[in-house]
Amino acid sequence: MIIYFLDRGMGVLGLASLALPEGFSIQDDKLKEEAETATRTLSFALLYSDGTDASAKEMSQPGNYIVYQSESRSHFFTIIDSDIDADEMRIDVYAEDGELDLLNDSFPAMDDGTARSLPTWLTYFSGNAGFTIGTCEVGASATKALTFTSPGTALERLQGVAEAFGVELDFSFTIKSFALTGKFISAYIRKGSDTGSMLRDGIELSNLRITRTAEKLITAVRPEGSDGVTISESVYDDGDIYTISGSDVLYCRSAITRYGRVISGSQTRKAIVGSFEYDTSSAGVLLSEAIKHLKKYSAPIIEYECDLIGDVALSAGDTVRIASERLGIYKTVRVLSLETSECSMERRAVLGSL
Repeated sequence: MIIYFLDRGMGVLGLASLALPEGFSIQDDKLKEEAETATRTLSFALLYSDGTDASAKEMSQPGNYIVYQSESRSHFFTIIDSDIDADEMRIDVYAEDGELDLLNDSFPAMDDGTARSLPTWLTYFSGNAGFTIGTCEVGASATKALTFTSPGTALERLQGVAEAFGVELDFSFTIKSFALTGKFISAYIRKGSDTGSMLRDGIELSNLRITRTAEKLITAVRPEGSDGVTISESVYDDGDIYTISGSDVLYCRSAITRYGRVISGSQTRKAIVGSFEYDTSSAGVLLSEAIKHLKKYSAPIIEYECDLIGDVALSAGDTVRIASERLGIYKTVRVLSLETSECSMERRAVLGSL
């Protein structure tokens, strides 16, 4: 693994690695990738020696860029924090995805009534930062007119577009001769692939932990769109999730039966109503997104944290199977996040619902 440090003009200031015999070295690295938010973060310690402190401080200046390059990947980051420990001759660096910085242009509220395709929307909000469209799994024939009721950054706009089209975004960069040569934004119906991998307790994974939380548990939701749009005139019932005529609340029968509050002196269970806001002026779109939201939070969220053993090929977003006889777990899950340390040769994953 090699880390290249670039100034704001994309000029290379220096590099550090695990294995180079001379120069700066790296310790305590951690690359974290999140599937749902399409974000990556990188933290590490940059070690320097007598006489090289000025160069190390210049390289690790907050706002500078980083190119992280390993055998299998190349990522682009912006340095957010760098803390100097002069006694230890160490600088602790924390960096976030490069697009968080490249896409910080601000856009005003927007409602021009123009229906655009997903590629057109992505280009509209990312073009000023020099991004081009990579993979796009939604064709140009599908168009939507979107409304943005308040100002927002380019990245916030892109996330809103992704939600409206039901896709997950991914940002990638190409590096040639230590220079950034390409910036791409891709849209997937679902990031990652079904690798067919089986992760067995004690063989491909270890230190398996189950986390369960009802912190965000709801059994009904009151959706609200832009300009006061609600679902009060919507009609929906799939046998479990349903609307009531004239009500602006969406209910889940199974969740109310299992998790609803019991009213004193009655067998009636009261719904736990959550709120949900979505930037759309369409009641149909609002209902569709509210159904997804209610399905996600109508039961306690269960996740599985584990260490990966060996060279299991996984990326954030992949679908895998986990098996633990001692814990009675045999499930198909999604890789929600992945942490990799090249220094310690360790990987840790968080797995959860599809």
